[in-house]
Amino acid sequence: MKKIFLLFAGLSLSICTMAQNTNVTTRLPQNHNLEGGGGDVDNSGFGIKGGVNFNQLRGGDKDNITNLKNLTTWHAGIYGQFPLAGSRVVSIQPEILFNRRAFEAQDTVEMKMDFLEVPFLFVFNVLDNVSLHIGPQAGVLLTVQENERELGESTKERMNNFVYGAVGGVEGRISFARIGARYHLGLNDIYKEPSTIAGKTVQDLKNGQFQVYVGVGF
Repeated sequence: MKKIFLLFAGLSLSICTMAQNTNVTTRLPQNHNLEGGGGDVDNSGFGIKGGVNFNQLRGGDKDNITNLKNLTTWHAGIYGQFPLAGSRVVSIQPEILFNRRAFEAQDTVEMKMDFLEVPFLFVFNVLDNVSLHIGPQAGVLLTVQENERELGESTKERMNNFVYGAVGGVEGRISFARIGARYHLGLNDIYKEPSTIAGKTVQDLKNGQFQVYVGVGF
């Protein structure tokens, strides 16, 4: 599965490189991150971003977890945005994010899962400074912690180390600043085999996540 993730990440970077080369050879690109409007400028640029995660567990076994609390965490990373065929309306935006997911059960067990994730988004400019984002997202599990203690490989082996899902959201920008909100819908289970959380056996659990973020473009 990690090979699939690396292929996915490599494909994103390759498309970014080709898109950037196309811009350079056809015209001098105007970086939309440095301008105020979206309709009169080219959708190309790079930047950094970060924000807050409002986590959500989904799935049939969610109700088996007593006193479930979805914890608030954070994410941070980089992005690149490139127009499709020179379009000023549609562009692609691959990202590389460090993303933490977490929940608490029975007021005694706190689980934290850290991922390296690659969203690959299609961006549609609906207004000069407002765009809609939608696309797939894939990631790999880096570490798992229970009550601030990092768990070993045996625990990770019971979990899906490769995760995938769909992302949708909206973003606004003013000059080089961005602010946005999106929802990530996890499509595969957290656990690939039955596991015990706070004395309860679960398997059918999926991640969901509402993100609010700010970014700076270059």
